[in-house]
Amino acid sequence: MTDNELRALVSLLDEDSLQQYEIIRSQIIEQGVGIVPFIEEELANHAEDELLKNRYEEIISVIYARRGIKDLREWKNNGSKNLMKGYFYFSRIFTPNMQWEEVDKSIKKLEIEMWLEINEQMTVAEKINTINLLFFKKWNFSVVKYPTFISTVFSLFLGDTNSLALVYFYLMQKAKISCDMLVLWRRLTLFPILSRKISSSGMCLNPVDGGLFLLNELKIHGVEDIQFILSENSMILRKYIESRDFLQIPGGSVVYGEFYKNEIIDKERFTKYFANGIRNIFDNADYEDE
Repeated sequence: MTDNELRALVSLLDEDSLQQYEIIRSQIIEQGVGIVPFIEEELANHAEDELLKNRYEEIISVIYARRGIKDLREWKNNGSKNLMKGYFYFSRIFTPNMQWEEVDKSIKKLEIEMWLEINEQMTVAEKINTINLLFFKKWNFSVVKYPTFISTVFSLFLGDTNSLALVYFYLMQKAKISCDMLVLWRRLTLFPILSRKISSSGMCLNPVDGGLFLLNELKIHGVEDIQFILSENSMILRKYIESRDFLQIPGGSVVYGEFYKNEIIDKERFTKYFANGIRNIFDNADYEDE
């Protein structure tokens, strides 16, 4: 379509008939990211019209969610070797103007600094100690209570607990430390963990403060939880996505609705939350894996 045709199509979104609106909405979404500037232009012109504003914002969220779903599927099908690339694709759904080249430049800078401090002759304990010093002293990564995206993590060195867990786990991979990810489902928390090949008792790392604890210590401290120990990047990212509260972010409920329909999140597990409309699935204290 030409620019004039796209602009004309978007102008039809004030259709009163819901049936006709759904047809127009589907046609617009099919155009993909290229039509977003025209929607944003109309959004700016109709900021006072609540109905149109909601329609524009919902459609934009769907368009970016579907691009993200396509990117994530390709990333998985290509072997999902770079965990941060998957994190980028997820983050870009909510912050669509990010460029991978800029993010990758920041990531590679940290990798270089890490390899200036470690070498192949170091023991696993020495490598982890070095990563901790870099992570918490030199780079000064800090935890925040709100969901963070990859651009914030690598530009401001701020991240929620699970984002920092992804970054720490990635650095362990790059340092050639055999590692897995521990997922405590009810607490919705991820912890990098040394592979059982190295630590039969399961040495876990807390990406918030660099502290170490043993897997079997969880029960000692009364943490009765459903646990997953994962090594595949695509599954780790999936659990990361499932354990994040993005529903309160503008467009979040729409994005997760698309994830649900396209089975990016566990459809069977999440059915009860979406069956009667989208709910805040992450703040449900009564959640139990079934």
